[in-house]
Amino acid sequence: DEPDIVKTDGKNIYISRTRIPVIKMPYPYLQKTVVVKAYPPFELKKIGELDASGEILLYRDTVLILSGGYIRAFNIEDFSEKYKIELNGTIVTARL
Repeated sequence: DEPDIVKTDGKNIYISRTRIPVIKMPYPYLQKTVVVKAYPPFELKKIGELDASGEILLYRDTVLILSGGYIRAFNIEDFSEKYKIELNGTIVTARL
């Protein structure tokens, strides 16, 4: 699996609102990942936000967000942050 800005676990859709490098967007609230309940379709609604944005990987009960010099992990049940790793550098590419 490769990181993307949109992922799904079959029930929820995770949409990362990342900054486009060419356009300066000073609004910090845009730097989040939105969680949308997508199944069943008639219950479609936003159910949460993760306080990070970037490329997303899903692994079991964890959402990993890769952004710049950080890897942040969130629990998919309650959207709480599990851990944050600060890297000595930046992420160029990743695979699950």
